[in-house]
Amino acid sequence: MTIKTSIAFISCCLIIQTANASFQAQDPRALGMGGVGTAAANSAQAHFYNPSLLANAREDEDFNFEIPVTLRAADPDNLVDSVSDFAAGEYFKKFNAALTAIDERLKTHDTNPITPGELDTLRGNLVTTANGVRSGINSLSNKALAINGNGGLMTSVPNRDISWAAYVNLWADIGAKLNVDPRDDAEMGNYITALNDVTPGNILTALPTSPIERLYSTVSFDAVQITELGISLAIPYQVNNYAFDIGLTPKYMAVKTYSFERTLEQSEQDDEVIDLTNSKDYNSFNLDIGLSRKLGENWKSGLIIKNLIPQSFETPTGSDASISPAVRIGTSYQNNWVTAGIDLDLTRNDSAVSGEESQYLALGAELDVWLAKLRLGYRANLASDNNNTVSSGLGLYLFGLNIDAAVAFGEGETGPNDINAGLQVGLQW
Repeated sequence: MTIKTSIAFISCCLIIQTANASFQAQDPRALGMGGVGTAAANSAQAHFYNPSLLANAREDEDFNFEIPVTLRAADPDNLVDSVSDFAAGEYFKKFNAALTAIDERLKTHDTNPITPGELDTLRGNLVTTANGVRSGINSLSNKALAINGNGGLMTSVPNRDISWAAYVNLWADIGAKLNVDPRDDAEMGNYITALNDVTPGNILTALPTSPIERLYSTVSFDAVQITELGISLAIPYQVNNYAFDIGLTPKYMAVKTYSFERTLEQSEQDDEVIDLTNSKDYNSFNLDIGLSRKLGENWKSGLIIKNLIPQSFETPTGSDASISPAVRIGTSYQNNWVTAGIDLDLTRNDSAVSGEESQYLALGAELDVWLAKLRLGYRANLASDNNNTVSSGLGLYLFGLNIDAAVAFGEGETGPNDINAGLQVGLQW
């Protein structure tokens, strides 16, 4: 099984349960609108983005039952293609083949001495393949891959007295990265240096011929999978004639961490079996707090603090999968035809295991055209030059049944490197 296949295999095993601890869009409506939701979410989304919005839902929102799924794969450094190219190049296999050819030829050296021309050929093959290993490994340095998404189901009943929502959500964060070990480069360099001193006279003693058993550089995978059960509650509140809405989401989390690692030469073998039993289990609780306020007839503002309690979970290999508080503000405009919103992260957020940093500025709009809702959005990552995405979505609402879909793309130097997709089916009335 190649490394590229390994990445795909692990993704398939975990992708329906994947997400990110930062502010990734977790349903198609928000995804199509660039990820906005702090003030622009409806009552079917409020538990994701701001539970206080349950208390100021539109009058026509009385009940929701939704099944959302979103998926995301970000490969800003083209890690998958780089590892695939390394595997296709068979650098390590060719290097050991060159060593074996020299070893076999040395067995007949006493009766059939190696000539200078033949030595140059043997030496040239070994130098070429050693340099191939070196350049192949170094081309993979400092590259990483992130996969996020989520899947779940929820129900909500918004009103102006006390509103509530209950949900179960399966989410995780998958990170893959190259760990380039300098010993591999040094060992190839030692072979090349030794070859400079080889002559037909000392070839039996000076030429290195022992095949290398392994490379030290590896591809490692870490993942955290969280099954989340939560209840969102929201009420209107007033302090000194200042009216606003407040929402809380206490949630139970069953956490599972995974680790997996492969050496680079295993990318050229077809008999490797991926072991997903290397995992650890945890149980914990956390809390989201949201505030929102209507500003006149059409405007609304909001604030959300997600995962108020910082938590850290150890992976089987000893690295940390951490979840930290994340704060976002937003404002929205809404009338009978248009909803538009803007959200800004006030914190710089790290994904649980992939190391991906984010601080998003999100813009989005929705146009209500009879039975259809058309959505557009843009999201900029202020913490990185990567992962700026454009998005679009479509919602169909037919007599209480709703179907929503969305896609988003971030463009890299060689094509799309941040791909998002979402689908949701539900009932609303």
